[in-house]
Amino acid sequence: MTLHDDETGAGDFLAFPTMSSCSAIVCRLDATLVGIHEAAGWDAITDRPFNNTMELINGAAGRSLFILGWTLDDAANHDVTRIRNALGCQGVDTHA
Repeated sequence: MTLHDDETGAGDFLAFPTMSSCSAIVCRLDATLVGIHEAAGWDAITDRPFNNTMELINGAAGRSLFILGWTLDDAANHDVTRIRNALGCQGVDTHA
């Protein structure tokens, strides 16, 4: 599955083309991967993709969380703690 700006998806393989100021976020569950291609910045638009991702996770326990991008830990863009909290992955092994 290919994920572009602010798209979400689930599957065995996830691709994130056109990464520039975005971050690729992948939550590894027991049977699948769930991902979000988060464009830069936090605003009302950001809530929708994270809500969609939470629906795909559907209460399953995350095994690990991977967050990749150029502007990580920038509170205005891709804050790792904020991403982890938005996905309900506070206790999940996180790699950023």
